[in-house]
Amino acid sequence: MKTAILSRMQINFDYAYSKGEVSHRIVNPAKLLYKSNAWYLQAFCIDKKDLRIFKLNRIYEITVTDNQFQALDIPSLDEKSCAEYIHLDLLFSEKIAYRVFDEFNLNNITRQSDGSLIVSIDMPNEEWLIRYLLSFGKFIKVLSPMCIRTQFLEEVRAMYEYNIK
Repeated sequence: MKTAILSRMQINFDYAYSKGEVSHRIVNPAKLLYKSNAWYLQAFCIDKKDLRIFKLNRIYEITVTDNQFQALDIPSLDEKSCAEYIHLDLLFSEKIAYRVFDEFNLNNITRQSDGSLIVSIDMPNEEWLIRYLLSFGKFIKVLSPMCIRTQFLEEVRAMYEYNIK
């Protein structure tokens, strides 16, 4: 991919979306981006006729073609331009500290005297956010904002009700 970017060679690949759909894409690759602990490809999509961002671990069957393209004028992309962000304050048990330190920047983590961790962070306010928070199981407490805490608790309640039927 790096070679295709530097030599301005078109690539094509299959891309798996978060909902399981797969599409074939032909793109002019512009740059690789690293944000939120993941790598992304910023590219001009031939089919959509627009700049797109593709998460690298969702790209399959990549092929570099012989089609060369003109250099792209890519506007700078700040981290928050792709989604609305929401500020979260999260409390984690020390029992899951290994994962907290793997997934969050050290600057966002404050260790408490009892060993628990508070993470203060801005995250995309998207559909997957509550499911991501739930992945920490019983070792997380949403301190704020109240709207995310409420959604989190409603999802836990729905899971409980589904499982007792």
